[in-house]
Amino acid sequence: MTTYVTYQCNLCRRKKDILQDNLRAIPTNCTITKGCLGSLSILGQTNTPKTTVADSQLTDWYPRGTVKTITELTSINVIPLSSSSTGVLTLAIKAAQSVISSHPSVVVKFIQRRVDDISYTLYQFSTTEVSNIVSGRDSNNKILRFNAQAIIDGRISVRVNGVLKEVGIDFTLTPDIITFTSPFVAGTSVEISVYTAKDTVSRELVFTSNTSSSINVNSGAWGNIRWVLDSNDEKWWIYSSEDAISLPTSTRFKLDGVFDSTGTTEIVSDYSNVNFLLSANPYTNTDRYQNLFVNGVDIKEDFYLSTVQSEKNELCIDENMIHEIFPPFSIIKSKVLANSSFVTADILTYTGNITDNIGVKITNTKILGPL
Repeated sequence: MTTYVTYQCNLCRRKKDILQDNLRAIPTNCTITKGCLGSLSILGQTNTPKTTVADSQLTDWYPRGTVKTITELTSINVIPLSSSSTGVLTLAIKAAQSVISSHPSVVVKFIQRRVDDISYTLYQFSTTEVSNIVSGRDSNNKILRFNAQAIIDGRISVRVNGVLKEVGIDFTLTPDIITFTSPFVAGTSVEISVYTAKDTVSRELVFTSNTSSSINVNSGAWGNIRWVLDSNDEKWWIYSSEDAISLPTSTRFKLDGVFDSTGTTEIVSDYSNVNFLLSANPYTNTDRYQNLFVNGVDIKEDFYLSTVQSEKNELCIDENMIHEIFPPFSIIKSKVLANSSFVTADILTYTGNITDNIGVKITNTKILGPL
């Protein structure tokens, strides 16, 4: 069976599956991105290679002496999560009203992937006997050193015969000692990388419940909605945040969790009950996407979120992460405002001019016909 080795660059962070070659050495310098000064490291192996995802900000590597063929980019498009002209984010949480009432604001934590080079110390061991413990001096006479904080930060990477191993499953860590769950034979190659810093950074955004009087209820398409109903008549309570503009640009993120206002206690256990709601430009009350959303489970799995700088700094999502729901979320109207979805009534404006230059809207796959 054909085997491919998955490599990742420590600088551009892109991955590439390369056919395993036991006769020739693979260059350690990055061969994924043109001009990248990073180094390749082995992540694992696969029998089904994946094509390296194109990046509009980067040029794929091509050999010297060849002419690059310019082709149209097939990279994944990104869709803004903004629901206002100022970049407001709209979060919907399915929970009991008592939970929402006790949490007028929540802290949503994201993990930001670092793109700068992180220095590390590489230890190389070649075992001389059957054992499941690695410690002490390596083959280059360096003493294996890492402390408890490095373990907590996840700054230890371990490979056995070039295959990446997982802490807690394949081995356990105590300061300066690696204990494997199964012994390996003499002659086994063990590589340990101890990084000087974490390869991720934690970011926090504060979201305020739209039922709170502190929110600007006229801000954005969803600003005046307190909750929506799904097809099971369950309420999704709406939170809003204006903090996305503070995120660094040209960076990728994934969701870490939804916490209380102190940022210490996680208040959500099932992230299928967390959605980001969307809106089209120009973000008026009639521009809400009631049938489209981004689910929390998806954006906890990988770095599908990114920040893009255009007229403003916006948090965006890879387009294939957007889900369509049918029947769409319902916004309930009532003569008694307190019994409806509304904090304040919709504001509809008419200028007397009809234009069609507000930008491209997300295409639906389901057609809503007469009821």
